[in-house]
Amino acid sequence: AEGARRGLGLLAVTDHGPSMQGAPHDGYFTMAARMPRRWSGLIVLFGCEANVVSPDGDLDLPDAILSTLDVVGAGLHERTPYPVAASVVDNTRALVAACENAHVDIIVHPYRPQFPIDVIAVAEAAAMTGTLLEINAALFRPLMGLPAVTNHEVVRETRHMLQVLCASGGQCVVSSDSHHAGELGFEPKLIRFLTEVLALEPGMVANKAATGELKRLRVARAAQL
Repeated sequence: AEGARRGLGLLAVTDHGPSMQGAPHDGYFTMAARMPRRWSGLIVLFGCEANVVSPDGDLDLPDAILSTLDVVGAGLHERTPYPVAASVVDNTRALVAACENAHVDIIVHPYRPQFPIDVIAVAEAAAMTGTLLEINAALFRPLMGLPAVTNHEVVRETRHMLQVLCASGGQCVVSSDSHHAGELGFEPKLIRFLTEVLALEPGMVANKAATGELKRLRVARAAQL
């Protein structure tokens, strides 16, 4: 209801995969076919933010479940089996392998200080495989208004990642990463920050319109509503 009030056309429900502490069990993610595709006027997708659990890019849900979901994000997270002290080489290898997984649509928050990566390698892999790289609003909202923000590690690396992604013909998705209703949507101040500080080109954003994203994700059931 809050998403509809804020003018969203589409909302994706993507809880963390089962290997994270406190996350839903495998069976929760088998409910995709039973989810209504419209709530309060919104098109609703059901998916998962899967956890990469090894430097080889293994995910914490089997292909049999991933293949039934509308949208699958994958990324490196704390409180999962992934080694928190893994090297840049291992972190990069893990995300490149996730890009190469046919079930993965999005690499979530690709660069975080907790899990540093080679952004060039990941951006090139994403562009080559057609995988979207997420621009996560929850990471950037706290940085807005900071002095010398362009020198901040996350800003610097994400901006470089976007430059390589754009040059390689790839796309990104801008996500609210909402963990409660108050975080839904994108306020003008945030949009200005993303376009001016990150130099995000609007043409790179795959989820500007609900219909285009449904077509890209091949979500036939939702698209027919």
